[in-house]
Amino acid sequence: MKTIVLSMATAMLLSSCSHEPTANIQESGTDAPISTKHDTPDNPLGIETDHGKKWKVDAAMMAHIQKMEEGLRSFSGSSLPEFKTLAQQTNGHLNELTSSCTMSGRAHDELHKWLVPFLDLATDFEKAENETAAASKLTAIKKQMEVFHQYFE
Repeated sequence: MKTIVLSMATAMLLSSCSHEPTANIQESGTDAPISTKHDTPDNPLGIETDHGKKWKVDAAMMAHIQKMEEGLRSFSGSSLPEFKTLAQQTNGHLNELTSSCTMSGRAHDELHKWLVPFLDLATDFEKAENETAAASKLTAIKKQMEVFHQYFE
């Protein structure tokens, strides 16, 4: 059931946001490229920066990311039921995040490069069948949160 809900949330995110791919053009009238990062081993998602700066995430969406992060940071459990509870909370925050999407343009496009794989990772975390798998997925989620902070603020 959770997978269905998360899949529906992903579909809503992809359809409700004004997801119109933007061309890689000079927005500021300068000769500086829009992006400084591409799909590399250090950046497998191919997220690009805004002329070397982080993209701005709107306040409503950022609040959900911060709540999710707080839960991840404060987690000290080790049993499968504890991991499952955290996974459900994480997915709840993601559902709220996707339903509050108001972003558009390049920042929105770049956020999707991070968010769509993150949604899959959160689903996998909730499906973990033992403590070892859950701990591994939690580690991966925390690493993806670090990636978020490299490109977004």
